[in-house]
Amino acid sequence: MKPAAKNTLKAFLVALYQQNSPLSESQTTKLHQIAAAISDNIAQLDTIAKSDSTFNQYYQKNRQALLNPAAVQKQGLKPKVNEAAENRAKEIENISVDLNDNELLETAQKVLTAPDPVKAAREIQTIPYLLPEIPIL
Repeated sequence: MKPAAKNTLKAFLVALYQQNSPLSESQTTKLHQIAAAISDNIAQLDTIAKSDSTFNQYYQKNRQALLNPAAVQKQGLKPKVNEAAENRAKEIENISVDLNDNELLETAQKVLTAPDPVKAAREIQTIPYLLPEIPIL
């Protein structure tokens, strides 16, 4: 997978995790169609993100964090805390999870094919850790 496609997918998944309300039925239907051939349709996620202004704000911030992590140092792009994330090991703070391409695609398919993609994104423990968080000492 090309780096740009990987960044799009990561930014979209984290934006779903950050979303406060479920997506519309038409957006969910489009996501199901994209998920059928996710590798070929990643670019369409950008169009879906732009169709909702609140969701697009999350998505664009996430893309910027992935494209230029140094620019977002200390800007608090931390995702919302959930119970699953709180139960993770606490020995290492401020890390990002680097999924290989297959794991990222599998995670995306689970989320995009779910009846409620926002809820599904919140249930997967690795999604909040897809963005880089660079601590400044």
